[in-house]
Amino acid sequence: MSQAGPYVVGDAPGVGGWAGADASAFVGASAEVAAEVMGDVAAEVMAGVGRRMLAWLVDFALVLATATLVVIVTMHRIGLLLTNVPSLAGESAWQLVKSHGHLVGAAEGLGRSLWHSALSDVQQGLGALVLLTFAYQFGALALSGRTLGKALLRLRVGDWREPGVLGRRRAAVRAAVTTVADIGCFALACSLLVGGSFLLAALCWALAVALLWANAVPALLGVRRSLADRLAGTGVRGARRVTPAVGDRR
Repeated sequence: MSQAGPYVVGDAPGVGGWAGADASAFVGASAEVAAEVMGDVAAEVMAGVGRRMLAWLVDFALVLATATLVVIVTMHRIGLLLTNVPSLAGESAWQLVKSHGHLVGAAEGLGRSLWHSALSDVQQGLGALVLLTFAYQFGALALSGRTLGKALLRLRVGDWREPGVLGRRRAAVRAAVTTVADIGCFALACSLLVGGSFLLAALCWALAVALLWANAVPALLGVRRSLADRLAGTGVRGARRVTPAVGDRR
């Protein structure tokens, strides 16, 4: 050790000892601050590709489950139309939908009337699916900033510039774009197909596929913000992790 006069630096009760104690305290405080900063930085890291894909799969599985229920209800409603016509008791709901009004055992006017009613039921079912998907996306984001899939994968949607903040307007925009990209255009294509507009249905289906990829690909590259994120001004980040202070670690 170096000495200053009769005292060893750091052992003297004077300035050296106080400086040593202050230095130790400063190092400890700096380590705690660094740990807290590290924790905050970790919370701001954009969500990884794998976690985002898994979260999307969970949410899309919910959409498919909802679509299955909508189909069951819609086919039941169409089946009720046939029960009122004894001569068509053996026909199925799907046969009525694809008949375009040309039903064996029914007059032309009656057949077309039944088909238009069935077409209306199908379109209402598809519209209900789109509205339910939007309601799920918007409600989940507005209330908690995360859908079920994102909650399971510990992800959160927030303002791109102010993480953790997500207003209703941004939630609505993101939910709308996500709904249109995931299910909206496909629902429209199905509606056109059932109505007999085959060319428009094919074009709409191609547009739906292009929009799905246009929304998904940006989320896999660069800053990993989907088209919905860019239009809504949002970003998907990992859930906040609390890093314990140095003094609390064992």
